[in-house]
Amino acid sequence: MTVLVPSCSLLPGASKGDDAREPDLGAVQKLDGRQIHFPLDAYTLSDDDLITVQRGRLAAAQACIRKFLGNVYLSDLGPQVPARTSNRYIKYLDPALVSTLGYHDLIDVQETRKGKSRPVPESYRQKAIDALFGNARSINGIPVPKGGCDAESEQQITKGVTKKLDTRLLAFQATQRTETDSRFVAVLGKWSNCMKKEGFNYKGPREAMVDPRWVQIGADGINRRPATRAEIAVAKADAGCRAEVNLYGVWVAVESAYQKRIIAKMEPQLVEAKKNDQTLLSNARAAGA
Repeated sequence: MTVLVPSCSLLPGASKGDDAREPDLGAVQKLDGRQIHFPLDAYTLSDDDLITVQRGRLAAAQACIRKFLGNVYLSDLGPQVPARTSNRYIKYLDPALVSTLGYHDLIDVQETRKGKSRPVPESYRQKAIDALFGNARSINGIPVPKGGCDAESEQQITKGVTKKLDTRLLAFQATQRTETDSRFVAVLGKWSNCMKKEGFNYKGPREAMVDPRWVQIGADGINRRPATRAEIAVAKADAGCRAEVNLYGVWVAVESAYQKRIIAKMEPQLVEAKKNDQTLLSNARAAGA
């Protein structure tokens, strides 16, 4: 798939003049973080939709591999579909759950309880990998397509998509501007001071959430380390400080302002990207997602 990535010199908001000024925020709402929405969300595949597209690719690749090997599945070869793909700058911290889960969430807990895939004989595993990536010209007497089943599934899922604007990259650009915005920097300072009063020294909530003391990411992307008393204590203080300084409200107001600038400059491309995303979803569902 062709991904159109704006060059750094052309990033929305990177030019001089008006774009160098911090945008007006208007009235900043009081938010608790449960329902966070941004302007670019209207042009971007949701986390669930992204997983649907990925599952469609896997289904198409599995159908291809079965032509060579029969009933061998990609899921048997290791984790393939992420449980979530959120690109939010700050993950929501549920005050009702921090007392028991700390910085974990229900997805972490549910995924941790899942069993492992059934074992696959090594001889089949290697053949499946060869079929997937086109490492062999033929398998069991059947020609392998150029690029393997991975390339074939990609062609199937992207059929009808002429170009793909990476709207998540655009959102990330807005996040980068947000990180240096004086209003957001100020609210992070207030949050940090609030945490210090509780006995914890962190510059921002992301630093607290990924403290190495309570993070042990497995091969499947899930945090496998159980919540400790120390983690729970920090998470509880964090949740309280977020509410006290209206962290979510300021964050959403600032980042939304930068996203609106991007939309004003690139709306035609964004509308086209949304149409392409719907094509991806349709193809993925047709493939068996």
